[in-house]
Amino acid sequence: MPATSTGGGINYRNVGITGIAAFKVNERISLYAYGNKSLMPKRSPYYYPMPNFAPDRIGGMINFKFNESSSISIGVEGIKYPQGAYW
Repeated sequence: MPATSTGGGINYRNVGITGIAAFKVNERISLYAYGNKSLMPKRSPYYYPMPNFAPDRIGGMINFKFNESSSISIGVEGIKYPQGAYW
């Protein structure tokens, strides 16, 4: 998963591994889980102008399908920053 961000003359590149899993419980409910691991060296949280722009992530989602044209999804995500903080 190579990615490049550019803004205000600043370029930041990231390379990582991403995975996703999906499970269909029944015709109306589906579950999803995903994770992303950045393979780039970690930056200090105080790095200027951009801190670690692509932290490691893990998350999940549940999708409820009401009919053929409408559904609702609820998801959660955890982010791990280089200094060890999660949120």
